[in-house]
Amino acid sequence: MSKKIVLNIENRCYNNNDFRNAVIKQLEEKGHVCQSIDSTTLLIDHKKYSLSEWNLSTGAAPLQQAILKELES
Repeated sequence: MSKKIVLNIENRCYNNNDFRNAVIKQLEEKGHVCQSIDSTTLLIDHKKYSLSEWNLSTGAAPLQQAILKELES
């Protein structure tokens, strides 16, 4: 079964590069080793994850989330 990580992005990002960099920064602040392989693939603690964006409307303000799904080796 593949692992999934969900992160709430605090400062809204309007382009893919800023979004990916915000995800990497947040993961590194939590103590993970993280690097970008390409625009939708990250290497987190030596495992590949696909990165996708999810936007939720919570009533007061929209919430931007990063969904990271572990890729099978």
